[in-house]
Amino acid sequence: MVEELAFLSRAFFLDQVNEMPKIRIAATFALIILGIQIEQSSILSAQDEPPATLADSPFQVMQDAVSRVQARSLESGTAKNLPVNKPPILRFGDATRKTIDGVVWSLGEGRPKAMVAMELVTKDFEPTVLSYEFLCLTDDKIVVTAGPGWTWTPRSSALKFKTLPASIPVSPSKLVRQRQIKQLAQQFSASEFHEGEDYVLRLLTNPIVRYVIDDAKGDMGAIFAFSNGTNPEVLLFIESTESRWQYGFVRMCGASPTARLDGEVVWSEPSMTELGSGWDRAYTGDVHPVNVTAK
Repeated sequence: MVEELAFLSRAFFLDQVNEMPKIRIAATFALIILGIQIEQSSILSAQDEPPATLADSPFQVMQDAVSRVQARSLESGTAKNLPVNKPPILRFGDATRKTIDGVVWSLGEGRPKAMVAMELVTKDFEPTVLSYEFLCLTDDKIVVTAGPGWTWTPRSSALKFKTLPASIPVSPSKLVRQRQIKQLAQQFSASEFHEGEDYVLRLLTNPIVRYVIDDAKGDMGAIFAFSNGTNPEVLLFIESTESRWQYGFVRMCGASPTARLDGEVVWSEPSMTELGSGWDRAYTGDVHPVNVTAK
């Protein structure tokens, strides 16, 4: 009986081995049929589902708003259009401050002459508003129209440069300079005083803009954002020019910002509540209600 059982076991094993190619072929064929059915089902589902509309999405609302922004620059008495650069230099959110979506656009070539930031903000029991921020980065006269009939004519630039007493000599190599600029940015920190609290802002790792000052000399610059979440509250400019480094800070917030170099305060501004608003200021803004569906 034991030998018979052993024989039957060997015979069963051999039969199974002989049948394996057939089993594999049958299984493979079944999987192919199943895959075709799944793919056809997916195609039918995709065809049956209506395409998503972006007409009322947060980003599209801001795209439509910036398409209506008109900007002109008056350099040496000559007026010329100042286009909004696309794509935007930064897209951000800020859940702690009820921001659904936000975008920053730059205007002008090389070092930006201005920036326009927008963010959709929603609060309980209040309509969603589209917040605009306007930042002037040139002493040239500019005129910007936007929103429901606003006209912005800043008197001067918000950006003032200081020499950066860096121990790193400016490299003749463009690629090395880019790395040096990122290293120098790490020496700075920033914070803002908002609603009775001091918030430490986070330096985004990579610059949001790189630009060329003098291509022949290799002089260049970069803009870094100090953010609450990813919401830029303070911008840092670092440039190499004439074999030296220079830096400057500008605000993108209504709170009171402060910046430090190696722990020492090098720049600060009062809150916009203290300064007051106006359409001739280097930094200003306003809001208006919008209809938007968050997606």
